Amino acid sequence: MPAENDPQNVPGQRDGEGIPSHYQQMAEFSLDGIVITDLEGRILIANPAVLSMLEIDSTSAARPLTVFDCVAPESRERAHRDFFTMTDGRRGSMKTYKAITARGRILSVEVIGNRIMYDGRPANIISVRDVTDRAAMEEALKTSVMKFELLANTSIDVITYHTADLTLTYISPAVRAVLGYDPQEMIGKSIADFVHQDDIPPLREVHGEFVRGKRDTATIEYRMLHQNGQSIWLESTIHTITNPPGAGLKEYYTITRDITARK
Repeated sequence: MPAENDPQNVPGQRDGEGIPSHYQQMAEFSLDGIVITDLEGRILIANPAVLSMLEIDSTSAARPLTVFDCVAPESRERAHRDFFTMTDGRRGSMKTYKAITARGRILSVEVIGNRIMYDGRPANIISVRDVTDRAAMEEALKTSVMKFELLANTSIDVITYHTADLTLTYISPAVRAVLGYDPQEMIGKSIADFVHQDDIPPLREVHGEFVRGKRDTATIEYRMLHQNGQSIWLESTIHTITNPPGAGLKEYYTITRDITARK
């Protein structure tokens, strides 16, 4: 891909079908990578952002000849299929692939493309965005969620999440053994609906301290009503979930166990 094909030196319009100068400027200064290819995938133009993303020296002769040279082996077959679907004249949709840089690093990239006319011939314009950091965070979150689900689903303690008004938003399956309820019977209801009436005032007092920011953890003992009507003594350790600013309602989680036998 010779230097004369850099965005700032794109040949001018021919018969109204070239790339207008404002598109050249957009490509040159875009933070996203922009590539123009022929219908076989040969690269005609690559803007500075995509050269930087793929760690390609703009003066180097050893540039990729096709877009497929920039795709990691595990994504190449799918990228090839998607590319030629786009060249059939259908607008591309956002896709995620693994790309490989000139230095051999693997990136996660989002790609979308469309058919255009370039120098009087059909071509494809492809926008590329590096989402490697986001993909890593999503994978870490997915792993974290899987670990939590494994813990919650196997723990003999009851794990719950609730909002500042005591509305239950999550209850682990262990509640079936401890209180006889299916989790879905309790989610969306107030904790107070299941607490022994004599223990509601002290529970609200402690929880009020959480809401006012005077506590971020506490351990309390109280009674809840089993589905069969029996009072069950419980010990709950409550924690505040620290959410980033603007993340919505503050939540709390508790780890609860049956202590009836020691009462």
